[in-house]
Amino acid sequence: MKKPFSYLFAFCSRTFANIGVRNNINRPPSIRMDKEKLDEIIEKHKAQPVGNGYIDIIVSRDNYKNFVSDLVNNGFTVESISWWEWCPGKKGNEYGLGGPKSQFYDGWFSELSIDLDDIKLDYEKKSENIIEDIINRIETKTIFFPNETLTFKQNNWLTAAIWLDVPEDPRRREAPASCHLL
Repeated sequence: MKKPFSYLFAFCSRTFANIGVRNNINRPPSIRMDKEKLDEIIEKHKAQPVGNGYIDIIVSRDNYKNFVSDLVNNGFTVESISWWEWCPGKKGNEYGLGGPKSQFYDGWFSELSIDLDDIKLDYEKKSENIIEDIINRIETKTIFFPNETLTFKQNNWLTAAIWLDVPEDPRRREAPASCHLL
């Protein structure tokens, strides 16, 4: 049964208009993003940025722990987590609004119409503690719908996407994948 969502526009406007760049105004201007290193980490973990930027990067349940670890250990700042429904093969989405076809797996992702989980961490901590905090946020995710409660641990289709704190106008070298809508 499809869940009623009234804002399909929210997904499309962010994806197609490349709105999604959320910059941390506290970021020192001297910090530059290492795009080559980020591309290497994304490819290594079969993660998939949404659109043509770097801020919303979908990562499979099999790879999220190592992906987060590599990001933090290489100096990237995780700002938020968005949530997606994994739809294997040609299976229709049950909860999401629509989204990109997977570049690495047989299926596609459908964005959930819920708020981002903002990550407010003390980046003065040891990187191991930061990694543990982010992974804990993913693994303890609970979503409350009017007629049901969903958790990350009980729903294998629930997939995290990592939002990074990036400089203005970060562009990837690839075009976005095709998009599935409701």
